[in-house]
Amino acid sequence: MAKHKAAEGNGSLANGEAPSSAALAPVSGDELAVLLDGLDISDDGLSEIGQEDIKLPTKVWNFKGLDQEGNPIAANVFYDTVTEQLARSLDLILIKLHKTREWREYVQGEGRSRVRCRSFDQVKGTMEDGTERPCEGCPDARWMDVIGDDGKPRRAAKCGPVYNIFAVELATRQPCVLRFKKTSLKEIQSYLNKHHINKRTVNGKLVGGHQPLYFYACRATLKMSDDKKYALPVLEKRETLSRADIAQASATCAYVTTVLLGELSKVIDQEQDAAGDTSKFPNDEGKDFIE
Repeated sequence: MAKHKAAEGNGSLANGEAPSSAALAPVSGDELAVLLDGLDISDDGLSEIGQEDIKLPTKVWNFKGLDQEGNPIAANVFYDTVTEQLARSLDLILIKLHKTREWREYVQGEGRSRVRCRSFDQVKGTMEDGTERPCEGCPDARWMDVIGDDGKPRRAAKCGPVYNIFAVELATRQPCVLRFKKTSLKEIQSYLNKHHINKRTVNGKLVGGHQPLYFYACRATLKMSDDKKYALPVLEKRETLSRADIAQASATCAYVTTVLLGELSKVIDQEQDAAGDTSKFPNDEGKDFIE
């Protein structure tokens, strides 16, 4: 179990200037900017920093860690895997969806889950030992009848889809990733169908095509499951974004595709290291994707 102590943060909505062309690049704080103003700095000491050094934060829920006072962090709080800040809500510009597949299995003796196989393109999977195999026709993605821990029959598959959403926080213009899997899938799928899939409109009339993912601001919060044992995400469509924000988000999609998608494996490993076992939820002892 992770023992991180997280700093408090917030997810408040703030209207800022339209981001620059480097919308997803880290920005300096105001105080630091004042200190450096007017100085001739020929070497910032970071000339050897490369893309491999940059960590893309994941917003994790059901985090297994401790706050600054050593108390367990509530399941219904977002934890940032880079800043270690906590937030009850997140106000976001959703940029791009990328689907992957993953077979993650809980190992009782280790107290954590292990990735047995994953695919970043839903075409070819790579197993734990490095063996590659095609996703099409994979027996571990086949749905089958199983008996759950509650004694009830259900449909299950070892491997399941993951919806990776690349986003930017509205207040800070900082990038992040939210990963929807298992019980969380229904929420992101519902949100997309309500507001984006085949929802393109002109003058209030449907004209066909998808409404861009970054057309609206989105607020993400968390609620506890009916049995109060784990948290589920809740996505709320907010205001329509400005033309400048929409244009910048559209341009940022290319950056996500060419650069950030290549960082996805680090994001997944980082999420695992930070939060311990976030893939397991009640009645999921070794059965990795439950309908």
